[in-house]
Amino acid sequence: LGECNIKRCGASGMAAVVALVVSTVVTRGSALSTTWRHQHRRGAVLRSSSAEEVSCGSSEECATEAEQYSSAAEKLLLQAEKLRLEATRDELLLQKEKKELAAREELVEEEEEEEPAAAAAAVPRGFGVLVSSEESSKALETIGHSLSYAPETVTFERARDLEAAVSGALNRSLFAVRGVEWCASGVVFRGALRGSAATLLEQCNKADASWQFFWVQDYLDDQEFDDWASQFQYRPDGLSTLWSGLAEFTPMKSPALVAVDAEIETPWKPLNKPTHFASYVGSWLTTVLYAAGTGALNERLMEDPAALLENCVSPVVLALWAIHGAHEIAHAVVAKDRGVRWEAIGVPLPSLPTGLLGSVNRLRSHPETRQDMFDVAFAGPLAGLLASLVCLALGGLLVDAADPASPLLPADALRSSALTTLFYALTARHSLPPHSLLPVTPLFAAGYAGLLANAFQLLPICRSDGGRLLLASFGKVLGSILGDVFKFTFAFAALLTGANLPLLYLFYAFSLQNQEEIACVDDLTPPAPASATHYFLAFLLAALVLLPVPSDLLFAGPNPDLQSAATQILPPTQDLSPTGLPLGFPAIF
Repeated sequence: LGECNIKRCGASGMAAVVALVVSTVVTRGSALSTTWRHQHRRGAVLRSSSAEEVSCGSSEECATEAEQYSSAAEKLLLQAEKLRLEATRDELLLQKEKKELAAREELVEEEEEEEPAAAAAAVPRGFGVLVSSEESSKALETIGHSLSYAPETVTFERARDLEAAVSGALNRSLFAVRGVEWCASGVVFRGALRGSAATLLEQCNKADASWQFFWVQDYLDDQEFDDWASQFQYRPDGLSTLWSGLAEFTPMKSPALVAVDAEIETPWKPLNKPTHFASYVGSWLTTVLYAAGTGALNERLMEDPAALLENCVSPVVLALWAIHGAHEIAHAVVAKDRGVRWEAIGVPLPSLPTGLLGSVNRLRSHPETRQDMFDVAFAGPLAGLLASLVCLALGGLLVDAADPASPLLPADALRSSALTTLFYALTARHSLPPHSLLPVTPLFAAGYAGLLANAFQLLPICRSDGGRLLLASFGKVLGSILGDVFKFTFAFAALLTGANLPLLYLFYAFSLQNQEEIACVDDLTPPAPASATHYFLAFLLAALVLLPVPSDLLFAGPNPDLQSAATQILPPTQDLSPTGLPLGFPAIF
């Protein structure tokens, strides 16, 4: 018994051991009974042969004890047989349960394989959930929040035909449909996604080519939104949880598969040809005026128009358009790689303070994913900023060897940008005292203007590159809300401070880029976490470009050689405006 237990031998093994013990007891009992009988006979013989009486107990007591042993042995034997039978029964029941479980698993697998065909045979007209011929207000809200520009060409008959086509082509193990609603703008399928959104959209597009499918955020009514927002209240980690919720906006809890007419067009139309032509002429004119303005502060250049054109205007204009070209080419290359149709020839934005302030381009097709939109929007400002920084660095390193007939920029203008100030101080080894003029090179002047223009493009305002980056990071619904908050906050700050360049940029944004941006085909799957980090770092870089240096910093004396050169170029009696800028020079901030 010590060497056998239930885990090692099982119930039947234990019954066998018990039976062995009982058999031993029975055998010993029988032997004892026989011994008592032999002793009894021997005692009788001895009593008859001798007078000495042997005392080994009475015969009745021996017989009674033997019978007791025999009865106990029979009971133990019966109990052992009972245990053996129970163990055999348990083993049979266990084998039966195993067979039944295997049979059920095989049946479930067969039902899953036969379900699509059986469902299609049972419901020949789709999922059987689109029964109302009246338009759904919730479907209208869902499509209106993400695809408000969808054409209103859908009828109930078209919606029923689409439901039948999708039900025949869609693998229900991928997307379990719980409800279908329709309106004049499209059809909304609600359900649970069990696979990837890309596979779902691919299967749906194969079902009917006359429709365009989107995976978007479902509309949340007031009660649903309150339920979603209530999870962030009265919690110690409420702020971090709220930020995480904003980034995801519970997309997988309320998704919707939306189908609209395949003839859907982007909501924004290009400007007419005369306006387009005027924008290019104006941009060339402002770049020339900006370049001439940097040389107009140098009396020697003003006395020699040929030197002004050769040493200042031409190199600054060419460098400005090279930076702008790098910005636009980066957009076009990445858009082609991601399969997005991009308006390569945009509308340039003229600006006297910087020559150029970027351009307006439109997406001519829907990006497949938010990652695609992010990459296309981020490529332009990234290339423009890198090109501008290269110009700043090279231009600053050449300042020491600059010709006395070089362009000049007011220190107050450079100090309006913290990053420009840092580059000038590090490369030219020169501080920027207020109300002074600093010699620069054409490369530095162009890099300074390009840096400002690309930094403004990173701001999440309207349909700029920064606005698209915000939509790609947070989705169409939440990104639009956050964009509006930033847009009006920035406008209020610009009006309060009276800054010229931010007001000019806001004018362009509200007049040319305030239309709704198109949605991504998969508007719920967020971009890679690294993308959000890159945008955050780029936004910080833009803030360093656009924020000025405090007036109590960088007041140290300038490089003696540069100060001597500037004094020879510009007499100390040069009139300055109340803002510290030379009269006639456009104020940046």
